[in-house]
Amino acid sequence: MRRILPVLFLLFLTAVAALAVDVAGTWKGNMDTPNGALEATLTLKTDGNALSGSMTVMDNATKIENAVLNGDKISFEVNPEGIGKITYSGTVSGDEMKLTVKVMDNDMPLVLKRVKQ
Repeated sequence: MRRILPVLFLLFLTAVAALAVDVAGTWKGNMDTPNGALEATLTLKTDGNALSGSMTVMDNATKIENAVLNGDKISFEVNPEGIGKITYSGTVSGDEMKLTVKVMDNDMPLVLKRVKQ
């Protein structure tokens, strides 16, 4: 029994890793803000468990930081000059990403769709 537990644990970890969502690519959507709708483009790259990329809003691209993908949950931050930290968090389901954008004390929804190549 003691030999079986480590094997079962490794099988569980392998199954969880297989369930990870593929988020690499380009995602686009519009975010309703107090100043009107803004087009947002998220470009993501994956390298094993590492997630990197950029968020472009109003033609200003900003590198994402502290990006985490855990199953279907995703979160990351951007620090555009003059605005301060903006956090994004939400879920990915197929070709749709539903995020909550936190800017200062305001939360705004953002739905992104995967751009098909």
